[in-house]
Amino acid sequence: MTSQLVDVAIIGLGSAGEALAEDLVGRGLHVVGFEPGLVGGECPFTACMPSKSLLHDAVTGASWDDARAHRDEVVEHLDDGSHAAALEQAGVTLVRSAATIVDQGVVEAEGRRWRARYVVLATGSSPVVPPIPGIDDVPWSTSDELMVAPDLPDSLLILGGGAIGCEAATIMAGFDRAVTIVEGDSLLGGAVDPAVSDRLAVQLRDAGVDVCTKTELTGTAPAGGGVRATLSTGATIDAAALLVATGQSPNWSDLGLEELGIDDEPEVDDEYRVGGRDWLRAIGDVNGRSPWTHGANHEARRLARMLVGEAPGASTEHMASCVFTSPPVGAIGLTAEAAAEQGREVVVGSARYSDVARYATDELQDGVVVVVADRETGELLGCSGTGARFDEVIGIVAALQHCDATVQSAAELVLPFPTIGQVLTPAFRDAVDAMG
Repeated sequence: MTSQLVDVAIIGLGSAGEALAEDLVGRGLHVVGFEPGLVGGECPFTACMPSKSLLHDAVTGASWDDARAHRDEVVEHLDDGSHAAALEQAGVTLVRSAATIVDQGVVEAEGRRWRARYVVLATGSSPVVPPIPGIDDVPWSTSDELMVAPDLPDSLLILGGGAIGCEAATIMAGFDRAVTIVEGDSLLGGAVDPAVSDRLAVQLRDAGVDVCTKTELTGTAPAGGGVRATLSTGATIDAAALLVATGQSPNWSDLGLEELGIDDEPEVDDEYRVGGRDWLRAIGDVNGRSPWTHGANHEARRLARMLVGEAPGASTEHMASCVFTSPPVGAIGLTAEAAAEQGREVVVGSARYSDVARYATDELQDGVVVVVADRETGELLGCSGTGARFDEVIGIVAALQHCDATVQSAAELVLPFPTIGQVLTPAFRDAVDAMG
């Protein structure tokens, strides 16, 4: 079998792969990309964009019919034609098929082979489905399916209180559906400090969501066309459907790695090398470093520079994440607990939204911000919070961390009055005061 020569072969054309392909062809490289599903991946079609559209309409009082029509326009009715056409017009060779690596730098698909200087894996991740007794006998789905469904169930039990679970609960409650979150941990919202998680729980309950933390789902059974779930507390919950939102697992399988002597869960280094192979790189969800679209796109930009011999620029070390509940949650860096586990001696500062003028002028819900700093050096280690527009406010902290600001210098930052961003100042000053 003959091989076509290319500079870079990209397996997977979701956010990371699509961004990388466009960047590389713009630099004059010959690129082939393989994608058996939707070009553009989950974000524009079944994840980020439909969920944000539905969240917007859920909290602004739109009817379900109007919200569904809006969502379908946003996701282009699940037609990836514009994404595919953009890549092909840019000069990317698009192969709508799965691909496997058959030798160093050699990729095979549809009975053809391509030999590349670099092979990049951008295969994303898939939902983790825990082994719940009886789950195969009840109606359940992942968020990708729920976000593009023609109708919402009358009631929903959500397993998992991370970003996906909390956003799905906000959507359901906004359209007057009954919804319960079951979370095995004591905290909601992912890597946030306890005060932020507690406030998020209050916000969800105020919106009509039943929240059960420190609770496991021990079994499911059919009930009235839906599901009856048994909890570790001994209680049972009936719902029309079950949403499994317990995390994601990198897609390493069926790529041919085992034939190359590479582990099925390989290590990926700071330059995205897989298992130490310079010719093989991995970006986006599959490498487990920054499981967000903005992280995937940033990794694509860095890798493109690396592959043409340029300095890659800043890493993804200071990458914020958000949960788009109402109001939203934002987080970056380490929580106090995570920093302590690394052996850091930390100080914590906090503030409430009621500490700033915009809280009164805009009649906002109260919110909370927690900042974490190193006691000895003043290094700004992390921040998490929830409140109005905190998804934008967390960007200020990202900028401060990017510039290696200490909490002392952050406390002197002059923010305009009266803005919501000012909620950071009393939190920074509280941390400085705790340093003594």
